[in-house]
Amino acid sequence: ASGFLGGWIVKELLAQGVARVRAVDITRDDHLGVLAPGEASGAVDFVKCDITDAGQASAALEGAQVVFHAASSYGSPAFAAKRYMLPAQQQRMVAINVDGTRNLLEAAVEHGAKAFIYTSTANVSCGRAQDADFLDEDEELDVSEEDLEEMYSLVKRRADRLVRSYDGSAGGRLRTCTIRPTGLWGPSAKAVALTTAVELGVWPLGALLYCGTKKLDWSHVHNVTVAEILAAGKCLQDGDVVGGKAYNVTDGHLEKCNVTFVGRICDFAGAPFWPIFTLGDKAWWFICFCMTCWEGICFYLTLWLRPGGPPFQPLSTRPQMNKGRYSMTLSIERARRDLGYVPAEWEPLFMETATFFRERYSEAHRAMHNRLMLAASTLLCAAIAMYLAL
Repeated sequence: ASGFLGGWIVKELLAQGVARVRAVDITRDDHLGVLAPGEASGAVDFVKCDITDAGQASAALEGAQVVFHAASSYGSPAFAAKRYMLPAQQQRMVAINVDGTRNLLEAAVEHGAKAFIYTSTANVSCGRAQDADFLDEDEELDVSEEDLEEMYSLVKRRADRLVRSYDGSAGGRLRTCTIRPTGLWGPSAKAVALTTAVELGVWPLGALLYCGTKKLDWSHVHNVTVAEILAAGKCLQDGDVVGGKAYNVTDGHLEKCNVTFVGRICDFAGAPFWPIFTLGDKAWWFICFCMTCWEGICFYLTLWLRPGGPPFQPLSTRPQMNKGRYSMTLSIERARRDLGYVPAEWEPLFMETATFFRERYSEAHRAMHNRLMLAASTLLCAAIAMYLAL
């Protein structure tokens, strides 16, 4: 409930008039300003809980009728390739994403919950390095765990399948389903994928001079929240339709290419977006190769210099760069049909998010730009002076 999506779910439930919401998290971060007012009105109970502890998970879900499970760990570095994830980080990701999910499912069965909605990821079915165009939910079956490039995709797939396997538990009382967004975004620094992309776009000079030929789906946090609540309603009213199923959820909107969306936000934030060059597959391959080397260097430096400390962080990782190299688009027809899901109008969502990033980055970008321009001017003047002296 303190995370990006969890906070939005609490906010939307309160907006829809739900009388009582229990917000569960290991830390408290009221980044949307909904917990404190909700507690004051008696509509929200905040419970501190480590879901890797079965006892704490059971206590947190006592009396719950509907469970929205959005807790997750991306690992460190975030979205790292499996081979460059430290063993301790891998174990932590399994403990949170898989074992923690099992603890919550067992608690839901124990306490008589009727609906369990899990936030999965589209990477469970298209987490390999190749184009994925308008995949439906069943194409997950064509991808083995060995094909999945990043550790995050691997643990989310195991949790996704675990949740769906619990459908019909407790004598058919508990109905479960999973929601699979891709590229979760919105007006928050907690939107990890978008924030990372924008940070790359505004650094160091803040100029995106390239475009691509591939397309990428994104999922705004509002659309994902609405889909999760629709899924919960269906589990309660018509569980046979949605029980045990997975649902892709995107904005139903595609930009001209996969960097245009990020480029437009960077442009709005004050970092010029001038897509002069088109990067082909060879150029993307070289970028991905460089990121693999950087990721590997950080991995081995961490092993040698601080094996017990926080990992050295690469600027990005190979799996993240592959989002630029390959297409990843999803079919949302099942969500439209079964859940009644209709994506919100896209442009207002974009403007809200672009405004947030403009406020976050424009001042820092202008300061860096001014320093770089001063340095460049100084070097130019020095070069002219040396030339005249000769």
